[in-house]
Amino acid sequence: METLSFYDVSHDWLSEKQSSVKYLTFDKYEKIVDKHLMYFKDKNIDEINEQDVENFFHKKQEENLSNSMLRTIKQVLKSIFDYCHDKYQLTTLSLDNIKVKEESTSSEILTPSQKDLMNIYVFKNNNHIAIAILLSLYSGLRTGEICGLKKEDIDIKNNTIYIHKTVERIKSDNDNKSELALTDTRTASRKIPLSQFVKHYLLKYFQTYDINSQDFLISQSDKLYDPRLLQRNLRDMSSSLHVKVDFRMLRNSFISYCLQNNMNIKCLCETIGTNDFGYIYKLCPECGENRKKEEMNRVLNMISE
Repeated sequence: METLSFYDVSHDWLSEKQSSVKYLTFDKYEKIVDKHLMYFKDKNIDEINEQDVENFFHKKQEENLSNSMLRTIKQVLKSIFDYCHDKYQLTTLSLDNIKVKEESTSSEILTPSQKDLMNIYVFKNNNHIAIAILLSLYSGLRTGEICGLKKEDIDIKNNTIYIHKTVERIKSDNDNKSELALTDTRTASRKIPLSQFVKHYLLKYFQTYDINSQDFLISQSDKLYDPRLLQRNLRDMSSSLHVKVDFRMLRNSFISYCLQNNMNIKCLCETIGTNDFGYIYKLCPECGENRKKEEMNRVLNMISE
């Protein structure tokens, strides 16, 4: 019977994935294989047993990796095993018995006083931090999407923001360094309705700065702006106001506000670019018994009319 080393199969799997997934996804897979899964490099893949895998994950847990990373490592390892089984008809593990805890996603939103401070800052300032706060808090954009937004992506006439690019850090030719890159968004390109409030501010921003159609809003030039730097800009600014605010809180607050005002869930998902209903559920308003009765009566009364 043919025997294959884990090293050979895992790199065959990577070669196949390279042509079928986005660059950033492949880069993540490659890092997981080379940094973590080479634990199995000296073994034949069909000889890896359940105890080997349990020992491996126990070791990774001791390295204090996040649950999200552990789940991704498990998914990659399972995919390699499945690839080996399908291509070479070798018996491999299912990994069903390997359990990784779900990582709780932060659902923190702005308090009323924090939101007031952010609004005051936006109203009093006309700079890249203010425009980033505005686009996250009132349009639900992610940090990378804000950095990847060009002036030409904003259609003032038709009140639409087009989101199709994001700024990410990717591995450079030097393995010890990374570089900024403009890539496709993690979900399909989308259109976000431009509210009159946001439109008014954007017009003032365009009047203040000489930004060409091909320029990025945040850098105000053709240069990419680092999302990490933008995060630090917001952290430093909010710290000066004696509050702790980040872009996840701003985006969460936008989602929560839409939910509180009964925005259609599908419309909301398409606006923020996600189909993670679990994440959205955590941001839904509390629903006590009285609220459920009111909602039920409202819906049934509409049906019966």
